[in-house]
Amino acid sequence: MKFSYNWIQSFFIKKLPSSEKLADILTLHSFESSSKNGVLDLDILPNRGSDCFSHIGVAREIATILDIKLQIPPINFIRNGKTENWLYYSLDIEETRNDTNLQKFKIDTICLKSLTKLG
Repeated sequence: MKFSYNWIQSFFIKKLPSSEKLADILTLHSFESSSKNGVLDLDILPNRGSDCFSHIGVAREIATILDIKLQIPPINFIRNGKTENWLYYSLDIEETRNDTNLQKFKIDTICLKSLTKLG
């Protein structure tokens, strides 16, 4: 599959390595990769399709490999002619019970709808 290096870069504040270097890094860690003219060509296996068949999925993989922060933009929907903003977050929630047993729960993704003032 082909992915735009510039589009993937848009998910990061920090500058990514060049597209050629990024292709080498991805080859060592995740997928057979090559780069030509700012286009990454990734050989993504079917078992990774659910998380890496999109630009944002590849950006998540890169963020994990390079240990850099991923910036996911809000998603805008238009409903009845009005734009609604939705944000997706990952959270770690810790809950303590009886001061001796610490249980940790992970919520992978939650969706928050922006609230508008009624009235």
